[in-house]
Amino acid sequence: MDSNIPLQPINNIEAERIRGIHNNSSGKLWSIYLAEADEHDEEITELWRGEADSILVFTGLFSGVIATFLSISYSNLFAIPSDTTNALLAQISLQLVNISNGVPSLNDVTIGNEFTPPAAAIRVNVIWFLSLVLSIGSALNATLFQQWSRRYLELTRHRVAPHKRARTRAYMFNGIASFKMSRAVKAMPVLLHASIFLFFVGLVDFLWDSVIRHWILGFVSVFTFAYLVLTVLPNVYLNCPYSTPVSEMSWHLSHHLLLSILLFVQGLDGLFLEYLFSGRRSTYQPTQEPSRWTRWRKTVKTQIEAYRIWLKLGLQNRIMLNATEAPSTTDKSALSWTLTVLDDDREFEDFVTRVPGFFDSASVPDASSVMLSLMKDRPSSSPLDKFDPVLGSRINDLLNTCVPGTSPLQEELRKNRLRVCMRTLWYFAREYNQLGNTTSLPLYVRTVFANSEMTRRIQSEDDIAARLIGRSFSSLVVKKLVQDIGSRTDQYIRATASELSCLATILGTTSSEVGKLLSQPGAISLANIVSLTSSEMDTMVKDRVPSEVLDIFRMTLDILLAGHILASPNAELPLDLITTFHETYSNARRLQAPDWLMDQLRQMSEVVRDVPVPEVTRLELPGPELGPGSPANTSYNSLQSRDGSA
Repeated sequence: MDSNIPLQPINNIEAERIRGIHNNSSGKLWSIYLAEADEHDEEITELWRGEADSILVFTGLFSGVIATFLSISYSNLFAIPSDTTNALLAQISLQLVNISNGVPSLNDVTIGNEFTPPAAAIRVNVIWFLSLVLSIGSALNATLFQQWSRRYLELTRHRVAPHKRARTRAYMFNGIASFKMSRAVKAMPVLLHASIFLFFVGLVDFLWDSVIRHWILGFVSVFTFAYLVLTVLPNVYLNCPYSTPVSEMSWHLSHHLLLSILLFVQGLDGLFLEYLFSGRRSTYQPTQEPSRWTRWRKTVKTQIEAYRIWLKLGLQNRIMLNATEAPSTTDKSALSWTLTVLDDDREFEDFVTRVPGFFDSASVPDASSVMLSLMKDRPSSSPLDKFDPVLGSRINDLLNTCVPGTSPLQEELRKNRLRVCMRTLWYFAREYNQLGNTTSLPLYVRTVFANSEMTRRIQSEDDIAARLIGRSFSSLVVKKLVQDIGSRTDQYIRATASELSCLATILGTTSSEVGKLLSQPGAISLANIVSLTSSEMDTMVKDRVPSEVLDIFRMTLDILLAGHILASPNAELPLDLITTFHETYSNARRLQAPDWLMDQLRQMSEVVRDVPVPEVTRLELPGPELGPGSPANTSYNSLQSRDGSA
């Protein structure tokens, strides 16, 4: 061969064949598909085999029972030899008597050669033989399903290249869907059930002339009625777990029947009633209310469209659609059940991590109310006693593992768990403070997550992120608790001692001082904002705070500033509180706080600026620090004017 002849380029397909089909670059992607497909195929084939095995076991026993009864009833179709012998002996005896008496036997009794079985015996044997045939046919059907499942697995798990095996599996799976294999599996017990009912019918007919026929008929009737109820019940209540193999068929038949009736009624309206009520409709004015007949026809039309959609979807999709339209209590029960089965703290921590995403979900209807219901106190049999909410108590258990010095976790894991818990609690507090939310702050939240011990732990936490989120949560608790206190109708019982203690601990003051702040409109709101911003001002500016934590802090201030902080435009605030706010505002300017924080403080300063301050104390009011050489004591309004001119 001449070595100077250039080699021809090999195309990609040929190169792939030469390299080997198992080196195809798409194999990694197809392996993901095959892994999921193998798991799915194993589930459905296991379902088929389990259904077939149960049918084979039952049909084996049931066929033996039918055969036993047939051995008894089958003999009734033929003449009994002993009866023929007895008849012949009776005839001979009669003839001998006649001969002895000299009576001629002109009308001798003759035995016919033909035997006619009773009609009841024919019916019973026909019914029981048919029952036996159906039972054996059901067993044959079950063995065929076992064979089909083995064949499907052999074809889809043949050891070839991943892309070829994936294509084979998809091809065979499409065949299962095209030939409605799932429906065939559901209909597999139909033959067996039909065989059982035929046996019951034959049994009643077989014992009809006996004494116990009423008992047998009664039990069979009860069983038949129960079977009919189980067949129809899942068609009425779509979440009913009871059903029979003909339930889906009865659902389709009933919906087709109802649709036909509605179409027939609509057709009658178009043919006859249109003429009868044409005169009445001619006097109808558009401004008038629709007549009862018009509303009824609209209802019929709506029902027709609904039945058409349901028949197009099928029973399974109808159930799924109905599940999506179920009340929010369905989601609550699902989440409550999840909380009861999560035993490990790490599993529950993962659950708590995902709670904020559930709050923000747009797909779950009433997501906030569902989650808030898990934090409500559970009532007990005693009106004076309440069970702790499952979610709240589990979060408290996680928080108890985050105590510095006693935590069994590594420091990084401890901080992460504490952040997760605080973030979830903040989302709960945020939802409690949403406009239009009339849900009161649960007692468990106040007494467990906002008590003095928990508040001190939050305020002294070394982790910046957990501390900022925890302080934001506490501030929202203050806002909601103050709102609940103000909404009480009894003017003599406003705030309890425990509530005052909770507010005092968070705000860093005394219960008596909190009582005074509650008596002055807007004072407690300003104190809450001052407590939050002044305590963490240096942290917000000097330390590196995660952006997510900054967003939580900013949203907290937005919630605290929402609405009218001052209930009355003529309300007077305590001088020391206004002074503290001015110092906080001045400190923020000096430290060059973020723009969003300065905007929020400036918004608050505009509210405080309009608050009337008595002349006696106006000159004692310190303003923001404007730098060296600025006046030590000036009014807040004059300081604001200087800021504006600057």
